[in-house]
This record gives sequence, C-alpha cells and structure tokens, in this order.
Amino acid sequence: MSGGPLIAAAAATSSSSIWSAVERACRRAKSSGAIKTIGTQPVVTKQGLVLRVAEHLKDKPKPRLPTAGSERSAAAEPFDPFRRENLEEDLVVCDLGETRHTVLLNKFNVVDYHLLVVTRDYVSQLESLTREDYAAAFRVLGSYPDERSPGLAFYNCGRHSGMSQMHKHVQVVPMPTVEGRFPFHDAISGAIEGMSAPDAPCEVEALPFACYVFPLRGLSPLETPGDPTGSALVEVGAELERQYALAKRLCLSSHSIAEEDWSYNLLFTRDWWMLVPRSVDSFGPVGVNAMGFAGTFLVRTNEEMAFITQREDPRTILTEVGFPSSSSS
Repeated sequence: MSGGPLIAAAAATSSSSIWSAVERACRRAKSSGAIKTIGTQPVVTKQGLVLRVAEHLKDKPKPRLPTAGSERSAAAEPFDPFRRENLEEDLVVCDLGETRHTVLLNKFNVVDYHLLVVTRDYVSQLESLTREDYAAAFRVLGSYPDERSPGLAFYNCGRHSGMSQMHKHVQVVPMPTVEGRFPFHDAISGAIEGMSAPDAPCEVEALPFACYVFPLRGLSPLETPGDPTGSALVEVGAELERQYALAKRLCLSSHSIAEEDWSYNLLFTRDWWMLVPRSVDSFGPVGVNAMGFAGTFLVRTNEEMAFITQREDPRTILTEVGFPSSSSS
C-alpha cells in the first residue's frame, strides 16, 4: 500500500529482532507480490567479476534526479518512495529504535535480503554519511546470521556515483562472492596488511582504479561478541566520519577534483571500509554504482554484456568511471 496514512513500523534494536523482522517482511512481501524480483543470468569473467544480465531492468522506472544547482521544490520534486506516507507497508521491515532510520526491503531486488536503511526524515543523498547513519548500517550488518554470507553495505553519493534516489539511504546485501570469496578480497587484504599509517586510509594499489581502504578490525564494538550498544556504534561512525574527511581531502588533491564535482561510492563490512572517487556515472552503455566496485555488474541487455566482455580486462570500466590508481597511472 502507498500514499495512505503514516505507517507505524515496529521498532527493533537487537540483531536477532532485526533479522526476525527481515524474514517476516520477506515472507509477507513475496506473498503479496510487493517485491519484484529481477531474474538474472550470472556470468563469471576470468578476472573473477560477476556479470548479471537482467533484461527486465529495462522496465524498472528510472527516477528523475534534480539537475546540478537546482533548488529542491515541492512542485518540481520527483516522487519519493522513502517518504513516510509513501512507504509500501509490505516492504517495511522495522524502525531502528536507536536512530531515526527505517529498514525496508528493496522492491526491485536481484538477490534475497537486499535491504535499505533510509533516514526517517528527508535528507539528501548528496550528503555524506553521519555517525548515526553508520550506526544504523552497522546495526543491520550485525543482524545477518552466521550461517549466511556476511553483509556488505554500500552508499552511492553524488551525481556521478550511479545513485538513483535523492532520499538518503544505505543499501545492505549479502556479500557477493565467487567460489566463496569477495572478488577484491586479496587486493584489499594486501593493502591493509601493508599499511604504513594505521590511523588513515590507504590506497589499494593492486587494483587498477583508485580506491582507499581503512580496516575496522581494531574497532572493538565491531569485534565484541553480542550486540554492541547504540552509543558504541555511534563512536565507530564518528571514526569513519574522520576517515571520510581524510580520504576526501586525499582524493580532491590527488585527482584534481573540484568540490562541486565530488562524487563517490562507499562500501563497508564489519572488517573494512572503502571509498572510491567517481568521475562519471557510466562508460559507454554501462551504468556503474557501488556494486561495480564489489565486482558485480548488473546490465540491462545482452548488448551491454557484450560491451563488457569484449574488453580484455573488464575492470578497466571501473577505472573509466573513477580514476586510475597511482600504480597504474
């Protein structure tokens, strides 16, 4: 249901209560048809990237984003599916009791348990994540049960990031893997092991595109068994606000990016946080959001698939929409 009265979502704070709410919402949404699962045919490249052809994405409505410098006005504003009174009841998982965020199921999902952590009040997707946003995302990441693959959170920010909605939201999905491993696991782990400054992000030089990683293993709230307190997760978020500022300053200077052109993708787990600066939102016919930098391309047609696979190394597409790493420039 949408466009009706405000929805009163149940509040959840513990990992078990959040995951129980996720599973109830999944059953309800599948039964009612609220979820529109997009069937795909995965293909794995020799570089370990996953390409998914999803032709029905051609039918998914594309939201109209405001142009650069335009004022946000009620008359010109596109429909906001995350506004409280517009929420589809069957897609609502729960409110997070410690922060002003709501957890939703992604209506157009490719994988099960694709979750959205949205701000309860409108905040622009052009804004960086706050410590409260991080706390909410880590609370949801911590709810993924051990028997499933761990969660991956991502955030598309800026007009070149591949973002598709203006209402601020972090997305959480099961960790994409090829033969049980995250496609860029070795590169990220190698960068972390070789860090010379453990209190600042470092570049992942083993990848052809510029990206900057910071390890989270030393942040005790994420390592302590059981549910960390809300205040402890906010402290983790405060540290990542600091890491973001350092990474942004490094990107702006290293890649000569003007402040008004600043766009990026964030990817993070309970073990690491990574920022990828962006130059454009697509290359050729292929649009790229944060999941591209998780080694997964979701393409709309076989023509787009051919555009990717005909390249000697499809990872060069990620360099084209971002910036070359210092080791490859």
